[in-house]
Amino acid sequence: MDCLSILNFVIAALALLVAAYSICYTRRFNRRKLIVQNGSAISGPAGCSIHRFELGNISPSPITVVDIKFSDPSGNRILPFRHEPTRTCTISGPFNREVDDFIEPDRFEYHLKTPFVLNPYESEEFGYYFDLFYEEINIVVTCAERIHRFRKRQSFVVHFDQDDE
Repeated sequence: MDCLSILNFVIAALALLVAAYSICYTRRFNRRKLIVQNGSAISGPAGCSIHRFELGNISPSPITVVDIKFSDPSGNRILPFRHEPTRTCTISGPFNREVDDFIEPDRFEYHLKTPFVLNPYESEEFGYYFDLFYEEINIVVTCAERIHRFRKRQSFVVHFDQDDE
């Protein structure tokens, strides 16, 4: 073998290593990653409470969230229910006119109704009413893309702080 053949072989081997590294780097950089944070709960009517949390996309790729499910620490499924805060009225003014009382935005629920796209480095807040206050809930998020190794769903254990009125 002459010197030129050895040089060509070394250059080809280096090019192969650089190409393999760039493929691995690109796959790792574009990996999708979700977080669940800021869990808080507010007492509601008749002993129920609204549990609020943020779902955040901390990756450079958009993620389509398809479903969110809940279970307690022992693995029993928890089903949220729909609740619309009732407006109350106060009679005030010189003509005894009814005025709607202000309902804080924290009282309204924000369910996942249809699949939605969570853009890169954005977060979305959700609120679900449950029949009891749960200090810890297992939240399972299902997406259209792979988000956790080779799976399209990921489980998060979220601790909720209770905010009393």
